[in-house]
Amino acid sequence: MVRLAIFLLGAHSPTLALQLPWFVKTEVFRPSFSFSEIRPHLEAHKVWVDSLRAEGTSITSGYRVDADGRPGGGGLMIFAAADYATAERLVMCDPLVANGCVDWQLDGWIADVGDVALVDGGAWYAKRAVAARAPPPTLCVASAPPPCKPRVTLDPDYRLATGIASGAGLLSLTGPFGTGIIAALPIGALAALIAARTAAVRLVFDPEALEVMTVDTDGGVLESGRENFAVGGRNRWAYDTITEWALYPTPETAVLVYFREGQSRPEGVGHLFPVLFSPEKLRQELEQRVGCDRQIMGPPSL
Repeated sequence: MVRLAIFLLGAHSPTLALQLPWFVKTEVFRPSFSFSEIRPHLEAHKVWVDSLRAEGTSITSGYRVDADGRPGGGGLMIFAAADYATAERLVMCDPLVANGCVDWQLDGWIADVGDVALVDGGAWYAKRAVAARAPPPTLCVASAPPPCKPRVTLDPDYRLATGIASGAGLLSLTGPFGTGIIAALPIGALAALIAARTAAVRLVFDPEALEVMTVDTDGGVLESGRENFAVGGRNRWAYDTITEWALYPTPETAVLVYFREGQSRPEGVGHLFPVLFSPEKLRQELEQRVGCDRQIMGPPSL
């Protein structure tokens, strides 16, 4: 299923609104999500649209249907905005996009033949060459909503795997009669495992939550990771449920990341992961999205 929406942003008159650059956004639901997982974000999308309308933005949202009236098969959004950055900022605030429910693409659009406009309420009409026609009702326009923090996917960082592998190499050179090699084998295997997980796992920060995701076989599309083996459910946690976090052994030389959240269980659950991403970027995102006031320096509570 794909949403269809039309926006007019940041204009001070109907004429100016129609002269703004136009953009086309296409999106489809990701097959890795069930509809039961998508539905809460779909409802949030509707609330988001209503809030934009309440703020004065002219917007219509819906979905495409086939010849038998059944939803699905793809769709698009067409909207006017001051520039690409403004258009992208609005798209990133859509709950369906922010929560990774859809694959989407945003492009500029230049009308070549024909002309369209919007009447009050967001309905389409086609301008025709008629002798006399009353002007369309005044468009309800408003400035773009406040920017939200964009979705950020941390790039893989192989420093931890490289450090463990280097340690295994040095250990293999010690001890008589090849005993060092035998002792280094399990450490080398651990380094290989860490490297494989670094290549496959991504930590994603969206406007509402952080999530552990995996890349597909081609290394491109992100998918929801496996269910949490300890508490079940997706490895996704809202920022406002995270009560504390830390980087060990120190924030400057992070090897492990810890956080405790009250989303999985009321009494709270602690999580400890190896740092498979840029430690500097990880710290920055945690400070900005979870908050420096929740950072601890003591031991984790697992």
